[in-house]
Amino acid sequence: LDSLIQVIDTVSKTINPEEIAIDMALESIWAIGNIATDSLQHRDLCLEKEVSQKVIFLLKNRKSLRDKLNRMAIWGLTRLVDMKPAPFWNQISDTLPFFITIIEGSESSEEMIRYALWGIFYISNSFLLNIVDSGCIPLLVKFLDHSNLNLSFPTLKALGNIISSSRDSLTDEVLKNSGFLEKIFDIYSKAEEDVRIYA
Repeated sequence: LDSLIQVIDTVSKTINPEEIAIDMALESIWAIGNIATDSLQHRDLCLEKEVSQKVIFLLKNRKSLRDKLNRMAIWGLTRLVDMKPAPFWNQISDTLPFFITIIEGSESSEEMIRYALWGIFYISNSFLLNIVDSGCIPLLVKFLDHSNLNLSFPTLKALGNIISSSRDSLTDEVLKNSGFLEKIFDIYSKAEEDVRIYA
């Protein structure tokens, strides 16, 4: 794990990394994502070594890197915020604004947005107030009726987590968005049964 992290650090700090170095960073992130998915202990070990911060630093400082690396990095971050019990908030707090930046970005591919929306859903399993405080609810509602189910479904699940909270104030944060209920009714009337259940 330490060697994989070192590869990411090296590419982050190199002014003009060669193609092979970018490939190594991509493979390192892929490996770390798989390690984090293997067990809670491995996920927590990755977080203790500040992998999420290092991956985000890589992306922010290497915006010109090819899309494949960006997609892999965002996927890797979703692996670090998944599973229960949730990690400590201070270990993953930087991932939420990053996911929001991805879904707001005009240059983000649908695949990148899909990973980011799933990341927000995983965070919403344990940190509802943080999701609401981030101000991303209107943005999520916007994706609720997206024509691509791969984008609308994680959005539906994340908003469902917030609405089903025992705190009415959190539910209100979703309901106050114009068109929300209409979008839910529309999903229920058109979607397959496994999606309608969540609607």
